[in-house]
Amino acid sequence: MESLLTTWNQLFDELLAKLQDVEKHYKEIIAVSKKSFNVCKEILDIVKNKFLHQSFSKEDEIDFFKNVKPRFAGILIYYLKVYNIELRRPKGDKEIVLNYLKKEIQKVNYFYDSYADLFQYIRSGETDKDYIYFTRGQMPSLIFLNSHFLEYDPQFSSPFDGLLSEMIANDKLLNYLQLAIYQLDKEKMPENKVTSESGSTPKWTDSKTDLIELAYSIKSKGSLDNGKASTEQIINSLEQAFSIDLGNHSRTFQEILSRKTGYTLGLDSLKESLIKFIDKLQERHRPKK
Repeated sequence: MESLLTTWNQLFDELLAKLQDVEKHYKEIIAVSKKSFNVCKEILDIVKNKFLHQSFSKEDEIDFFKNVKPRFAGILIYYLKVYNIELRRPKGDKEIVLNYLKKEIQKVNYFYDSYADLFQYIRSGETDKDYIYFTRGQMPSLIFLNSHFLEYDPQFSSPFDGLLSEMIANDKLLNYLQLAIYQLDKEKMPENKVTSESGSTPKWTDSKTDLIELAYSIKSKGSLDNGKASTEQIINSLEQAFSIDLGNHSRTFQEILSRKTGYTLGLDSLKESLIKFIDKLQERHRPKK
């Protein structure tokens, strides 16, 4: 399975590179989302072909439908949703467009409410129902059929990987919709949108690995939504806040785990810098003898 994991990671890196290339060559969001969807479909077809020509243990099959396929399919669904939203975006005044975008956010929230039990299961890290949810050969449930963005192929589908993919897509879509609303009405800044004094979005200029360290630290401490926020949500929020694409964060985290010099180099550097900053402040305000 290790070689396949490498294959999935390489394909995901290839997908991200191709999506970045699309954004360089196309400016209009409808063109970007349409082309990006086609790129995602092309890579997902490669993933499917490789998967169907392998034999898997049940543990590996669960891992694929829970952790691998949704990463690819989630991005595909995201671009499909963006394409449909922008295609139907009204041409009226600002308030009409704002209401339209807010209704799209309501649809996403309704989706989360409808399948709250499943998403709580995923985000809590439970595994006791994985065999039912993420292996082939189970009867596709009504819940699965409601996720209509992916075609049902019994050889390439489990009951809930489609909904999990849509959850990943909606996590990204919420950020997209919040940014679209912010751009229309700058007085109402979304909570995860930070601007500098000049009004522009500050960009993360330090190591991507350091930011991923921070993301996993936030997740492990349960700092957001009382620990219910997923790693993917945290990553998406940081990407949006600091105008950066963190790429395959799971792979980067595996590289962090393989370090021989320590797991928290970025966090240690932040701590060291903060201590130096505080020391300077104290020195500046210390009474002179």
